Amino acid sequence: MRQRTAIATKWLFLMLTLALTLGTATVASSSVADMKVGKKAYVILPENVRVGNVLLQGRRYMVQCDHKSAEEHEMVFRRMTKQNPYYPRGAQGTDDVTRVPCHVHPLYVKNDQTAVYINKDGAQPSVSKIVVRGENVEHRFTE
Repeated sequence: MRQRTAIATKWLFLMLTLALTLGTATVASSSVADMKVGKKAYVILPENVRVGNVLLQGRRYMVQCDHKSAEEHEMVFRRMTKQNPYYPRGAQGTDDVTRVPCHVHPLYVKNDQTAVYINKDGAQPSVSKIVVRGENVEHRFTE
């Protein structure tokens, strides 16, 4: 009787481990495959700041990730003319467009707000990453 219980316990443990392993692999693969990228956002850069290898003026920009393939992503910065942060749809875009290569990292949850992370450690402030509301990724920049 004890031998049957031990075998049943081992069998149950093996099946539970297998189910958890398959479930985790399914969640991880579906999260990466379901990356939401390409939404537009309006940001204000308060000072002259470096984004990747480009120096941008402290102005208002419309940002959007342009992805040509799964590995190649660029953040597009379009300078805006109006400075009213409370009415972003009334702002007019200009022809002043800057493209900066970025690396996309999945977050597994949707961002509830747009945020720009600025690193002020060096002599020149630099944007380390941007998260866009409605996307489930963060866009990181390297120099």
